[in-house]
Amino acid sequence: MVTNADIKIVIQSHLRRIKVLRKDKISPFLLLALLGLEIVQKQMESKAFRQGTISTLGSRISEVKIPIPIDEKIKSEIIQNVSEIITHKENAKLYAQDYQLMDKTENLMGIKNKAKIGNL
Repeated sequence: MVTNADIKIVIQSHLRRIKVLRKDKISPFLLLALLGLEIVQKQMESKAFRQGTISTLGSRISEVKIPIPIDEKIKSEIIQNVSEIITHKENAKLYAQDYQLMDKTENLMGIKNKAKIGNL
């Protein structure tokens, strides 16, 4: 999920951007959680087309069936939990991008230099 901490990102051609246009129908946080389910991941793997070292779904992404919970309590819980996780991740990235070290501001995410803390 792209946040305010992701100020400079490159989306390569083999990656698919997914944007929720009707947030009144499904929360982006719920969709993110559901896309990570094992049953959804296995569908994506089975429909992926391998080109060299890169696998791509292409238009076959529309064939993936996503199990959406019917129970509103379950949906709300998932949305709340994933929202908190994304907020923590965003805050950690922002902290690392504006890290104070010996009276100097350093960007530990590697945007201005090549050193990285890893993939937060």
